Amino acid sequence: MATTAGPLPEPHRESAARARFDTACVEASIPWMDRELLWRLHRSDARRAGWALEVLVAEHADWTRFRAAIQGDERAAAEFHSRWTRYVRAYCGGRFPVDQRAEIASSFFERTWRLVPDAFHWQCPFGVYLRAILVNTSRDVGSRARTRKAREASLDEAEDLPSLVARSDDELLRQERHAGVRRALAGLGESDRRLVVATLVEARSGDDVARELGITRAAVHQRLHRARVKLRALLALEGETR
Repeated sequence: MATTAGPLPEPHRESAARARFDTACVEASIPWMDRELLWRLHRSDARRAGWALEVLVAEHADWTRFRAAIQGDERAAAEFHSRWTRYVRAYCGGRFPVDQRAEIASSFFERTWRLVPDAFHWQCPFGVYLRAILVNTSRDVGSRARTRKAREASLDEAEDLPSLVARSDDELLRQERHAGVRRALAGLGESDRRLVVATLVEARSGDDVARELGITRAAVHQRLHRARVKLRALLALEGETR
């Protein structure tokens, strides 16, 4: 009586899968140490499905070319740069303004060349690792762009402050000798008062004030914005008490 073969027991399936994996790695000239790391990615477990063997072999080929590039292979470096420039452009298109795309590309390649050689140990496929760098880089560039825009807006507001306060009471800020302005300025802290007088009364540049106070130009903008809010409140109180 003929018998039909049933499914292989789990240990046999695991052994057969490892044999196929090793054969593919040998054919692709993947070193043993990398082979063990790739096997961990290939195996499935209760938490995730494993990566396909063909994907991992292709990813290792990309990693091998990248290593050749960092070791001085100009052709490999040019190929890597060309391929990932296209990917960065495709990723950024529609997501980021034109003026941020070049910064994202430049920062991505700088981080990749600097970090990957020591940090990448097949935690995930090579391309996935690079895409994570790109996503993080683009977020950082976008955040810096928003910060710059906020600082510029703060500076614009600060530059408009003399006319803003002047409208509140007969050009009070421009007429520093006016009693109400003196009282409002006296209500500021010493550092805020010095900053307001230097920038809004004496009309000195942000760079000049930054040098005098020993802080950055960005810090001047931030502190001036806070001082402006306080001064506006004090001037409002002056108006209410008259």
